[in-house]
Amino acid sequence: MNNTLKLLSLFTSAAVPGALAVEMSGLALPAGIDAFTAFCAFAATLVVTTFASDYGRRARSLETLTAVPATAKAAHPLAA
Repeated sequence: MNNTLKLLSLFTSAAVPGALAVEMSGLALPAGIDAFTAFCAFAATLVVTTFASDYGRRARSLETLTAVPATAKAAHPLAA
């Protein structure tokens, strides 16, 4: 994993079905690790990871935004 936040997302994504299975079997889980808390932790880490990946990259310069795209070559070398 690249960072701790992705590892936490992976762990909580596995914890949600595990907590649901334990609760469906009739065992009582502490309030800190029940299925709803695990799902909320997964959703929170997913949102933070999404924002970090979208807004965490460096901004492109104005030169790359206004550059003229290269012309596309023909699919076949003999095509006119």
